[in-house]
Amino acid sequence: MKVSDEQLKVLIPDLPISELDVYRKKALFDWRRMKLSYDTLDTIKLKNDIWEFMRNHPLFQHPLQTPSLDDDRHVTTKRMYALYNERFLPSEKLIEDPRALAAESEAMFMFNSSLAVKLSLTFRMFANTIRGSGKAHHYHYIEDAEEAKIGGCFALTEIAHGSNAKGMRTTATYCPEKKMFILHSEDFEAAKCWVGSLATRSSRSRQNGVKRGQVALLACTLQMHQKNHISRGCASSSLQISQIGSRSVKKQCVSFFTFKSAERPSVFPRT
Repeated sequence: MKVSDEQLKVLIPDLPISELDVYRKKALFDWRRMKLSYDTLDTIKLKNDIWEFMRNHPLFQHPLQTPSLDDDRHVTTKRMYALYNERFLPSEKLIEDPRALAAESEAMFMFNSSLAVKLSLTFRMFANTIRGSGKAHHYHYIEDAEEAKIGGCFALTEIAHGSNAKGMRTTATYCPEKKMFILHSEDFEAAKCWVGSLATRSSRSRQNGVKRGQVALLACTLQMHQKNHISRGCASSSLQISQIGSRSVKKQCVSFFTFKSAERPSVFPRT
């Protein structure tokens, strides 16, 4: 579909007058049309809508002082739910135009990269792993994630290895008497580590356990006390969720959790 100059000017207004105007007028290309090499009118509008929402929402006003790490995480979680609940990019729209996902991410990254990563991990990656490796009785978790009733994370990496799934040492053993899986990390090196969006924000964890090969499991990691998980949740009794490194240095803060051998977390998959 041909895009007119008037349509572009509505979505991309003129830049503020400055000393650079004399050089812009010498350009041999139309900078607005250059955006159409990777954007469409719909994706440009999507980004504008997100930025307009941020501009007018009090949660997205930058503080005058640098917040503490915990306060920064807390407000980023609030922003994530505020933005996600607006449903700028519902599943049906994403299916129609996959490029919209990149546009949404770009809009969030230009405001705060932590917000973009947190939303992607908490809802999109979590739900997609269930779509790819779950069963029909798991699908209601996808619906809950899409409605922001729960948040999730993907727990693959362990202390002793990176993304090598075959090297995982955390095991999942089915107990017929209790009709549950028992997840077990036998030592510190088997602990799940760098689990994006776990910390005190995620209520469900998608994991890979080792027993009869690679088996994907969904486990409850937090007991939340407030809608949308804005409050500081407490870990399930069978989990230990901790920090590695200094809490004052963001780049050194990573999350890990281990399963106690004598207890078990609530695990949802059926046999």
